[in-house]
Amino acid sequence: GLRIFYLRDQSVYTATRESASDDFSNPTAVSELNAFQSGLRPGWVSVDGCRLYMTAGSPQTAYVASKPKPP
Repeated sequence: GLRIFYLRDQSVYTATRESASDDFSNPTAVSELNAFQSGLRPGWVSVDGCRLYMTAGSPQTAYVASKPKPP
């Protein structure tokens, strides 16, 4: 509950917060995802925070964005 990814105006945004009782920070666009394809709908983030699972289109197509695992 400390990071959120969401779709707004056909672009993926993210925001963070320090604790579950705090408000989310100012949202920022995720340019790496938005350059790939607009309209990706974030669905789930892996526990280690390294993979973001998304869907797009009709019929639904699944996508996974990943980054290296933190040290």
